[in-house]
Amino acid sequence: MRKVCKYLIFLLISAVLLTSALAFGEKEDPRKGTLGATTGVPVTEECNAGSERSGDVSCIKSPSFFTPEMNNGAHYYAGAEYSSKYQEAFANIKLPTSYNNASNNRNGCIAFGIYGSVKGIDMGLKNEGSGWFPVVYDPHMNTVNSAINAEHRFTTYTAPSTATNAIITVNPVSVTSVRMYVQFKDANGNNVGTTFDQTIDVAPGNLTADNAGNILCRFYRFASLIPVSGYTDNLQDSSYMLGGEFTNAHLYNRQTQSYETWGIYTNRVVSAWIVYPTRCWLSCTTTGEAFTIDHWSASKYASETAKDVMARINAEYGTGFRQLTAEEIELYGIEPVSTNTLLTPDQILEFESLLRHQAEKVIPEIERITEEARAVSESLARSRQEPVRQESRAAIYATTPIQYATAAATGYTYLNNYSQTLWSSCSDPQCLTDFQQLNWFMALAPSASVIDRGRNIFWEGAGLYGITYNGSQYPEASGTQYAYMNIASYA
Repeated sequence: MRKVCKYLIFLLISAVLLTSALAFGEKEDPRKGTLGATTGVPVTEECNAGSERSGDVSCIKSPSFFTPEMNNGAHYYAGAEYSSKYQEAFANIKLPTSYNNASNNRNGCIAFGIYGSVKGIDMGLKNEGSGWFPVVYDPHMNTVNSAINAEHRFTTYTAPSTATNAIITVNPVSVTSVRMYVQFKDANGNNVGTTFDQTIDVAPGNLTADNAGNILCRFYRFASLIPVSGYTDNLQDSSYMLGGEFTNAHLYNRQTQSYETWGIYTNRVVSAWIVYPTRCWLSCTTTGEAFTIDHWSASKYASETAKDVMARINAEYGTGFRQLTAEEIELYGIEPVSTNTLLTPDQILEFESLLRHQAEKVIPEIERITEEARAVSESLARSRQEPVRQESRAAIYATTPIQYATAAATGYTYLNNYSQTLWSSCSDPQCLTDFQQLNWFMALAPSASVIDRGRNIFWEGAGLYGITYNGSQYPEASGTQYAYMNIASYA
């Protein structure tokens, strides 16, 4: 009776979540960002298991729970902790809107998995060129009993052409069996195709149980576009899988008896990485992520300038990357460099990756810093003091680091009646900028004033943020920064 009730509850939750996703969209994580091609994150020591080439693996959360697979197409993984806390995984998968498997030389996979003490059991959808169908792959079976096929293919349940989504849930049933449920849906949320709901036997010795009989495992999910056996993977065969998304991803917590969100930036995901991040990137929400896998050909962007690349990124993200004007180049004292030269394919990829990272990671931080600076400035507006009319001692050239630059001002000190050295006044505020570093900030007319009864100089500057690539500077956003120069650091 409990199982029947739980199953009915699951169906009800599935219907509610699907309706919500289709009709209203999802509430996004405030840290929503494109990962992968946009991160610029190098391989970390924890994620690098020794087989990766530098730049081929981008760790979102490390360490990885198995060695990232190279030469197997662009893909990503996200996994929960290994424990008996979670009982099942659920999601609404938005099927890719565009799919090309390079003349059947690649297979697309969008799946959950249950990782035991030895290996993972992939459970989800596969597309070999004729539509998405349920599949369960248990590689540990190859070790235990090679006579039994490790892959269970259920092609009779292939999604009809009207399917746009798939409700999926997976859970371990015992230490030797797992269950998967798949229901395809159309754009209106109606059931299409044949409902898949089966328990599948898996190899023994992988899944284990705790003292209470609860299965110990790690739930994970992934999307990939893997080459078929014997096909050389050069990542440039123009295959792609676009517009796919895991939405409403949840884990069922047996302890709290509730579904918990399972986005990459939630605490339920403890490990996540992207293999070949220049060809796979994610846009994350609290309950999932949209994914793009694109093994574009080397000639796809063979005739682009830096200006062309910026135009593409600006159109996609609504950003304002641009070239410096002739007046700005002269004003900043920068050596002009032509940005109309055609970039090589590698440079196009590198520049695009940098711009995506700036759009998703750096510019939101610039906006946060600017908002904070303006709030601080307003709160201090009444506390700024007139210069102290006492004999000043030595002038001190005070500097302090700010984001991508250095704040500077000349401060004048005096001794108060308690023989304490304090700021009496300040002048000549500056923003020191190195335009050759990757990220830079320039404020042409910063201000500085003495506050806190002579204990601090408050520096504030509004200006331009930008990046430097291939010797050229590109503005990306306007913003404001602030800094304190405490007398204790200089006296």
